Amino acid sequence: MPTSYLDTSALVKRHIVEPGHAWVHAVCDPTAGNLVVVSEVTLVEIAAAFARMVRVTTRRISPARRDRLIADLESWAVGRFCWAA
Repeated sequence: MPTSYLDTSALVKRHIVEPGHAWVHAVCDPTAGNLVVVSEVTLVEIAAAFARMVRVTTRRISPARRDRLIADLESWAVGRFCWAA
């Protein structure tokens, strides 16, 4: 079973289309048989990254999309990753 450690910037790509998006989707695909390891602080960092995307001048995402992403984040992540302290 291949093991990948994904940091916050990689997991943001799971939800935001930018370079690396397709690769992260492939690694996180449950049928791929990968073990994905993430830090416990990652969920908080991802929420902060989404909030920052609303505040930046280019407004990469809307406040409504930020709220949806954050609300869906925890339910999406539970059971998918090996959590590292």
